[in-house]
Amino acid sequence: MNKSEEEQKKQLEQYAKEHGLDIVINDKLSREELEAQAIEEVCACRYYDLQDTLQETPDEDLRLIIDHTVPCEICGE
Repeated sequence: MNKSEEEQKKQLEQYAKEHGLDIVINDKLSREELEAQAIEEVCACRYYDLQDTLQETPDEDLRLIIDHTVPCEICGE
């Protein structure tokens, strides 16, 4: 990051702080990255089920697995 980018970042952070705003960084993952991360994050109960249905599983569902938003109905993880 060059100096002007750093200055812009600081100005943006200061503006957001003064106005009570949050800064959201879009960290959109590719489909391959979503699949790999979901496999790492899924609980042992659902590991093989996810492996079998990985290509049919929507991106939104993979994101729920990665974020641990919906707990497993078997183990609660």
